[in-house]
Amino acid sequence: MKARMPAGFGRPDMNALMRQAQKMQDDMKAKQAELEAAEYTGSASGESTLPSSRWTRPPRPKWAS
Repeated sequence: MKARMPAGFGRPDMNALMRQAQKMQDDMKAKQAELEAAEYTGSASGESTLPSSRWTRPPRPKWAS
């Protein structure tokens, strides 16, 4: 007679794992779009200078392709 393991101790549910990975990718894309749309402003020396910048994703290195 084989011993049975409780639920959750066998093979992982690959469909649930793929759904979780897809959700993480979607969340990451949404956060990247939010960062790209934001504009950041800073000031120094009594607000005589107001630099602003936008975040852009750095280019991928050639070895990562």
